[in-house]
Amino acid sequence: MTTQKYNNQITLEAKLEVEENNLINALQYYILFSELESLTFFKYDYEYNNYSYSFTLNHNNKIEEILPQPTINDFEYSFILEKDNIAYGMISCNNVPKKSTIIDELENKIINTLRHSIDLKKELLFDEVNLYIYIICDEKSTKFASLIKSNLNVLLNAKIIIINSIKNIETELRNKVKKSILIYAVDDYILLDDDSKIIKNLNEFLIVIGPSDYDTPLYCGHLDVYKYISKDNFVPDNLKNIILETKNKIQNK
Repeated sequence: MTTQKYNNQITLEAKLEVEENNLINALQYYILFSELESLTFFKYDYEYNNYSYSFTLNHNNKIEEILPQPTINDFEYSFILEKDNIAYGMISCNNVPKKSTIIDELENKIINTLRHSIDLKKELLFDEVNLYIYIICDEKSTKFASLIKSNLNVLLNAKIIIINSIKNIETELRNKVKKSILIYAVDDYILLDDDSKIIKNLNEFLIVIGPSDYDTPLYCGHLDVYKYISKDNFVPDNLKNIILETKNKIQNK
């Protein structure tokens, strides 16, 4: 590791520690203004698509040690901290928090803090990225491709890139330089048909998100597509699960 990289890592770790303290401070104010006795924070684990226990705060602003660690089912009330259909964590407690404008502002601050922490972690792991996810789309599906990317961007140790043609990465894929998953976001099978020769020769894991018609899924069957998802049934969490499942298959392969 070079001196510059080392200094950059130290700086990022310091910023991450600041954000973690900001999170605790914001949650302490949340307890105060929502009139809770205590709350438990569960962080969202993007590598496994689930929530894991982080810590418990009481109204005296102290972090409690709870053993064994509680689960979400141990609480009467829980709500997800999310924005733009992206989950960042969960707050659990045993009574309903009092709502107010201040509480709404605190929730936004907590979400922004968590999102910033994710960005810092991705920077820290940049040199260790072990999975590239390419979203391939035509002009008609660019907006939908951006939606897919925004929902996958929280996956750590993964680089998500939108491209308009598989030809842009054909050499990289043939040389097996990176572990890759290909996602086609399409309104019909025309783009798949244009790329069919390359797709068949590459033998990559291919996911297609397309229309709920007859022709496109049928065409994908001829291409041996790993998963076909209808746009009408598209759920970001389900796609994350498929990505994680595919990632495990790639690593085993």
